Amino acid sequence: SQQEPQTQGLSRLTVERKKTLTPRLSCVVKLTSEAAEAQGGDVTIADIGCDHGYVSVELIRTGAAKRVIASDVRPGPLGRAKENVDAQGLGDSIDLRLCSGLSGLDPGEAQIAVIAGMGGRLMKRLLTEDDPLSLGIRALVLQPQTEVMELRIFLRERGWIAVDERMVEDAGKLYVVMSLVHGAADVSSDDVDNDRLRLFDRFGKILTERREPLLLSYATRRRNELLRILDGMPEDTDAAKREKITSELADIERLLQETGE
Repeated sequence: SQQEPQTQGLSRLTVERKKTLTPRLSCVVKLTSEAAEAQGGDVTIADIGCDHGYVSVELIRTGAAKRVIASDVRPGPLGRAKENVDAQGLGDSIDLRLCSGLSGLDPGEAQIAVIAGMGGRLMKRLLTEDDPLSLGIRALVLQPQTEVMELRIFLRERGWIAVDERMVEDAGKLYVVMSLVHGAADVSSDDVDNDRLRLFDRFGKILTERREPLLLSYATRRRNELLRILDGMPEDTDAAKREKITSELADIERLLQETGE
């Protein structure tokens, strides 16, 4: 019958969505949905570097956003995002734009920006080139692939405060997802000593205080790895390189000591 191919098509799309929304992206969607709810709902979300548009589609499909502006700097992924958006019939709710970072946003267009799957250093650059506050962005959801500590310091110094952080394991790798709102100019409080501040910058204040099991498991593995590296270092190893490792080791030891591991 004519009905059967349509039903099969919908079933295929459902299966495809389940296949493509990985644990990492599911966590991004969850924190973004919670950020939208905290903003009172009825929000527009900017999905920066949307890739194939899976996060954008899920945010509309679940009702977390009334509208999504999905952007990517690469025509290829944006074209595939358009295919996915059209296949779901969400073209009226998801606005696709070819641009770099937040440069395609007009002030007041979006209240939340989500950036997932980029390096932390690239995120820093994008958030510097186009200030989210001047665009009316009230919350950020970020999932950096690398340079997480560097990104945390950048955000803290600019007054972005983490209201939630999660760690998620996906295909054998660990990822951090953070949800932030803007607060004071610099949230490095005077009553937090430098060592503790560095601990929070490296591992995340919320994850540390929550004693996140995935974080503690990672820290234990990382400690053993660093000890092996130190043990195998030649005596003439560059002092700065040795100091970087010993500093990370000290932070790990403090984390494990505080959490009773």
